[in-house]
Amino acid sequence: MALLEIQTVNKVTATIALDESIAHRTDQYALFINAPSDEVVSKALEYVFSKDKDFLTFAQTADGKKPEHPLRLRRPMEAAERAKRGRRSTPPTTPASTPVATPKDK
Repeated sequence: MALLEIQTVNKVTATIALDESIAHRTDQYALFINAPSDEVVSKALEYVFSKDKDFLTFAQTADGKKPEHPLRLRRPMEAAERAKRGRRSTPPTTPASTPVATPKDK
């Protein structure tokens, strides 16, 4: 029986780095419970946060404090908002040069 139960909630995208072995095991666990790997990471962290009594105490007293290296977050609507303003989330690509046929002089 799986230890994690997955429910859908509002999401943000966070960029993180994992040890290769942890990434592989995360994918294995996702396969085991038939869920996306990002849900496994989210639920595993939620589980740890809820069980770590020292962290729960710390979280109550850490109001307003910010970590030195916070997660880099991107919310789903940011790309849509940039598009409305005429900005791209990624730099535009330049098309490859295409030869142009010109009429020959007669």
